Parts: sequence; structure tokens; C-alpha cells
Amino acid sequence: MFSGRPEEVRKARNLARTLLAGTGYEDDAALVVTELADNALLHTRSGAEGGVFGVEVSAGRSGVRIAVADQGAESELEWENSGPLAECGRGLFIVGQIAASHGMHGSADRGHTVWAVLQAPEPEGRG
Repeated sequence: MFSGRPEEVRKARNLARTLLAGTGYEDDAALVVTELADNALLHTRSGAEGGVFGVEVSAGRSGVRIAVADQGAESELEWENSGPLAECGRGLFIVGQIAASHGMHGSADRGHTVWAVLQAPEPEGRG
């Protein structure tokens, strides 16, 4: 768990980089953690005084799953898939472009988990 302060996003990003060192996923995972954690702080109670957020990074042969859990919000959240030139939602747009899949579950009162899966590229000569 990380406290809901902006400087904690850097710590979460560094944790993902450390856990995935040498896998080739470090940069994309750092970007995903940054965007999802920033959104948790901006749009949920995780960013309020005393708030927290959680980060889960799990790796397997087929890819990496990154999830950020928040403490819920005043209203239901939506995955806003804005375009690359939009003023807000660009981060989620980028996550959607680099992730093989992504989504969200939970509720405003209990909290949300927003996740993305980074998939390993097909080996050359296959596909």
C-alpha cells in the first residue's frame, strides 16, 4: 500500500521497474502504474487526506498484469477512452494503446481496481 500523496506515485513506478527488471516490460509497466496511480489520486478518495492506494504487479510467460486499487469515489468511475489530443483522459488512452487488455471492477463505495495486461510479443517466425 502507498499513501495517497503524489510523491508516492514515483515510489509505485519504481517498485514496478524493480520487480520487472530485465524482462523488457519495465518502461511500459512504469507508464501504466504512473497513469493508473495518478488517476486514483485525482479521481478517488485515495487522493484525500489519509488516503491510500495499492499496486499489484504479476508476471507470467504470457505477459504482465498491473492493477491499481483505490478507496472509491463520490460517484461511479468510467474508463474514458479519450483521443490522443484530448485535454483529459490521454493517459488512459495511452494505456489502452499499449495494453493487450484493460478494465475496471469494483464500486464507488467499496473501491475500484483498474488493471491492464501487457502481453509478450509473438516470437519471430510465429503468428
